[in-house]
Amino acid sequence: MFNERIENLKLDMAQRTDTRGDAFQIVLEKSVVKDRAIAGELLSRITRRVANANNQFEIGAFGGFRLFARASLWGKVELVLNGKNHYALNVAETPLGMIRSLEYLVQNLEERMAYNQRDLADSEKKCGELETKIGQPFEHEDKLQSLAERQQQLEDALDITKNQAANSLSTEETAQTAEPETEDVEKTIRQAHGRSATKSPEAKMRVALAH
Repeated sequence: MFNERIENLKLDMAQRTDTRGDAFQIVLEKSVVKDRAIAGELLSRITRRVANANNQFEIGAFGGFRLFARASLWGKVELVLNGKNHYALNVAETPLGMIRSLEYLVQNLEERMAYNQRDLADSEKKCGELETKIGQPFEHEDKLQSLAERQQQLEDALDITKNQAANSLSTEETAQTAEPETEDVEKTIRQAHGRSATKSPEAKMRVALAH
């Protein structure tokens, strides 16, 4: 990506024309304008028309490039110079400011070249660093393994605690169930004894004779 952009920049710089000082001229809607103030006013009118449109419009030429205008976000307008690359800039607030911005863009392609070359160098450096690390062990592997083991120990401890709590709860429920049953048996025995103690002497004698 950076290589292609850099090569395109070289071609665009080769086709660029000088617009500095008295060499200034711009084509707007097929008219050649050599006065910056007039050119700014014409360009301002054109961009106001484009602000509410949805398309990109070719409006002229400047510095050896085709000049386009297009609407952007929030009702703003962008000016675009088309060469091998596309160079966009936001419309300035004043007519003369738009002309100055276009001139700066065309005459300072070298800055874009330097910027892209720095990005390319940084990308190549990072790629080289990554390539040297391919196949190498992870430098924090031991620490990661230790943390994984510690996590497993904590999970095991939590499982043991849960099992103990479940067993304790089950024992309590069993004991609570057994207590009413014991009380019922004891109550039945007491009632039996009570009935035996209240039998009449005649009943006791009949029992004794029966034996």
